[in-house]
Amino acid sequence: VLMSELHERLGQGEKARELEAERLSLGLVKQRGESYLQLPGGGSRTFVVGPLDDAEQVLIDSFNAQLKAAGHMPDLASASRKHDSEDAKEQSLCGHSEKKAVAIG
Repeated sequence: VLMSELHERLGQGEKARELEAERLSLGLVKQRGESYLQLPGGGSRTFVVGPLDDAEQVLIDSFNAQLKAAGHMPDLASASRKHDSEDAKEQSLCGHSEKKAVAIG
C-alpha cells in the first residue's frame, strides 16, 4: 500500500495501479487504522476509521473548525487519490482515527 501511494505521489499512476492490482491478486488486505487513548481513571479507548454517532460528529466538527480558525490547512496531497474534489479529500482526512482520538478524547 505504501509503495503504491508513493508511486501515485510521484505521478506514476500506472505503476501505482499495477502494485495495487498485484496486492489484491495476492489476497493482501490493508488493515484499518486504529488509535488508542489511555483514560485518566485507567483503561483505554480505541478509535477506528468509520462512522460516528451524532454526538461524536459534533465534537469532530468543532475540533476541525478550531483547527481551521487557528490557520491549519490539511495536507490534501496525503488524501486518497480516489477522491475527486478538494472537499472530498479534506473530509476523508477528517475521519482518521488519530483525529478522532484527539477531538473526542
